[in-house]
Amino acid sequence: MTGLIATSRLLLDDLARQGTRSGISGYLPDYVPALAKANPQEFAAAVQAVDGRSWDRSPPGRRVVLMSVMKPLLLFYALALLGPEAVSGLVGCQPSAKAYNDLDQLLEDAGHPRNPMLNSGALALAGALPGTTARDRVRRFQAWLYRETGCLMPVNETVLASVQSLPNGRNRALVQTLVDSGRVAEPEIALEIYNRLCCLGITMPELAALGCWFANPPSQWAELVQQTLGAIAVGGLYQDSETWMAHVGWPTKSGVSGVVWSIQPGQGSIACYSPLLNPQGHSILGLDFVEGAIRWF
Repeated sequence: MTGLIATSRLLLDDLARQGTRSGISGYLPDYVPALAKANPQEFAAAVQAVDGRSWDRSPPGRRVVLMSVMKPLLLFYALALLGPEAVSGLVGCQPSAKAYNDLDQLLEDAGHPRNPMLNSGALALAGALPGTTARDRVRRFQAWLYRETGCLMPVNETVLASVQSLPNGRNRALVQTLVDSGRVAEPEIALEIYNRLCCLGITMPELAALGCWFANPPSQWAELVQQTLGAIAVGGLYQDSETWMAHVGWPTKSGVSGVVWSIQPGQGSIACYSPLLNPQGHSILGLDFVEGAIRWF
């Protein structure tokens, strides 16, 4: 058994070395200046299994903002607080062949987002969170998640200021369509909640541990976790989700910060950060690492 463990660790070590290779053709998101300044060759990853095994190759204490990787957590929170019926009235759980911020599809669907992994779906859920100000509602979310999972994620105010420094016209158009369809009542608060949640910071070991919680949740949360993972499988990689699930099989969520988060029920979780993105907005080397790392389990 010791030899098998050593071999599996060598597999992950080799994948991590590949994750720092240069010459990758990708891009950094220039619509968030702080993200555009990322080191293209930075790489961090952590893996945790429900049987207690773990592996980590990331700078100690290095926090990376979640961006769209926050969407499964937002969905889980909304399901817990509002209930599945209310959530389904705000957002569906159908695949989308369009980009994560596509407006035409939302208009075609009469303002009912296809799934909660799209920007429109997350904005609809953000607008429904209880509380007063956007800051208060996000703090409630942070406190609830910490209480239930032990994971505490602070908002990176520097990245938040960078996000807010350039207006996101597409997200504003999406939230206005949600207002018109009656799914959002306070568009400015919904947008600020969304932006604050995107700027939650976490280390890769913390994210892997959180994913491991989702892979083996307490019984009282099992049904809602199953629904959350189902939504990730349907739309976590947007138009690439169906192909990914067919070939890799692990529900996986990406964010334009370069974070990739993958969870397999009963097995564990993989968390990775590599900032260079492909045209769909997924970390190129992050997806490569996840696809290779599942052999560790």
